[in-house]
Amino acid sequence: MSTAETNAALARRACSDRAALSQLLVRHQSVVFQACFRWLQHRQDAEDVTQETFARAAKYIDRFDPDKPFGPWLLSIATNRCRTWLSKQSRQPAMSALADANCPVGQPDTVLLREELHLALRQLPVKQREAFELFHEHGIGYDEIARRLRCPTGTAKTWVHRARRAMMQHLRNRDVTPAIRPDEPVTPAVAPTPSFVSETQP
Repeated sequence: MSTAETNAALARRACSDRAALSQLLVRHQSVVFQACFRWLQHRQDAEDVTQETFARAAKYIDRFDPDKPFGPWLLSIATNRCRTWLSKQSRQPAMSALADANCPVGQPDTVLLREELHLALRQLPVKQREAFELFHEHGIGYDEIARRLRCPTGTAKTWVHRARRAMMQHLRNRDVTPAIRPDEPVTPAVAPTPSFVSETQP
C-alpha cells in the first residue's frame, strides 16, 4: 500500500480515532514546519505556530472532509495561523498586556501580577531584558532592536522569545497565575512533534 493510500485511510478514521489523527499529524509535521518557516523566517516562531496548527487540527478535525486530501486542509490552517502570528507581531503589545491577558483589570491580583512581571524582568540576562523591553515596552521592531543591540535580527527574536518564556515560567513557579503555560522547549534540528493543546477557534 502506498503512503498516499495510507494517509487517505488514516484521514478517513481521524475524526473518530485520535491515534490515527496523531499518526497523520506526525507524518505531516515536517511539511507544516517548513511552510511556517517560509512564512515567519524564524525557527522558534515556526515551531510555535506548527504546534498551534496541530492543536487547531486536533480540535476541529470534525470539520475535515475525509473524502478530500488531508495535507491541503492542514496547510490551510498553518497559513491562517502564520498570518495571525504576523499580525500580532506587527501590533507589538506592551508588556502590561501580558498581565491583563491573564488577570482581568479590576481584580486584586492584577497589581501582584504586574509586580511579579517586573521581578521576572529584572532576573533576565541583560541582552534578553533589553530586547524584551525594546519590543514590548517601546514597540520597536526586531530589525531596529538588532541594530541597537548590534546583533543579527534572528538573535534579537530569540532573545525576546526566551525572555517571554522565562517570565511565564517565573509566574508559574511563583503560583501567581497557574493558567499560564510557558512555551515548550524544542529541539532546533528537527520539526516539533504534534501536541494537543486546548484552543478556542480554528
